Amino acid sequence: MWQPILDKFSSRLEGWSGKLLSIAGRLCLIKSVLCSLPIYYLGMFLMPNSVADKLNSLIAKFLWGPNSNRPIHWIKWNNLVKPKEHGGLGFFDLRLKNRALLNKWIWRYSVEPDSLWRKIIDAKYDYEQSNLVPKPITNRYSSRVWRNILLPLQNSNDLFSSNLCFVLGDGKAIQFWDDYWTEVPSLRQAFPRIFSIALRKRGCIADFGSLVAGKWEWSIELRRTLFDWEVNMWSDFVDTIDRAAKYHADRDCLRWSGSTHGFYKPKDYCVLVAKLGNVDNNPIWKLIWQNLAPPKVEIFLWRAVQNRILTCFELGKRGISGLGNSLCPFCVANTETSDHLLCQCIFTWQVWQKWCHV
Repeated sequence: MWQPILDKFSSRLEGWSGKLLSIAGRLCLIKSVLCSLPIYYLGMFLMPNSVADKLNSLIAKFLWGPNSNRPIHWIKWNNLVKPKEHGGLGFFDLRLKNRALLNKWIWRYSVEPDSLWRKIIDAKYDYEQSNLVPKPITNRYSSRVWRNILLPLQNSNDLFSSNLCFVLGDGKAIQFWDDYWTEVPSLRQAFPRIFSIALRKRGCIADFGSLVAGKWEWSIELRRTLFDWEVNMWSDFVDTIDRAAKYHADRDCLRWSGSTHGFYKPKDYCVLVAKLGNVDNNPIWKLIWQNLAPPKVEIFLWRAVQNRILTCFELGKRGISGLGNSLCPFCVANTETSDHLLCQCIFTWQVWQKWCHV
């Protein structure tokens, strides 16, 4: 199924003369063409890891050396596929893009309740029409496509599902104890003592209260009176649900807290995932990408900040032979590093002084 995408990638790369393009031109083609070629497949099917690795490898090879069998990859792939403000080049790994686009179907399931495709899904898997989120499926005879789409819902630590929260409306589609509709992911887990003494263990929010004069009034029955040491716990519990019900919508709906506007966008998910781990918040990155110079100059500065330009020292580290020595060819006094070549060499300083009229 994925072979046509691999063939199309290869044919496009063969038709481009990379040696006539700067790295900025190649980056533009990667963002506008290569990353968009498989967009239909990525939005419907889960890409195998082997295919994702192959496509990412083709992209990296085209970026660093389209006319070489073994180009030098000057910067790690994981550092490339990050937002520009965090030290990357502003495009994302195709595996991540694939997951971001598949998550869109879960979001659309909530915001398109009257669409034909949702009615078909509801009928096929016996979902209730009031559901805001589809239930995960484990039946091996079900559609593999739909099972792969729902994979994040089976992992509570997934960045998509963990940021998927409910907004209270009429309370008929949100589970009171288990759904993420308050400031805590689950009332059952946050207040296990209250849950244990509650008479009703299951039900939607409308089963535990009602909207009276624009304000929710709760009727949560307990099987016994509270002990003295449980009073504060009960007070915290009531305050938690009151805060969640303070601002309510006309009907129950979803909100994705991973974005500032509350709506799920695949790009927002990619940026959120790319920020995981060691995030480089150096303000120098925002200064580089200010469109104050041609793109190829900005990319040169981006590489220079990371000491990844073609100096004798860096080439020697990578086992490039035939360099003679690693001394600066201008002053022949110090090792040619990025700092020396751009700032410390006496000849470089003369150029800077003349250009700055010092």
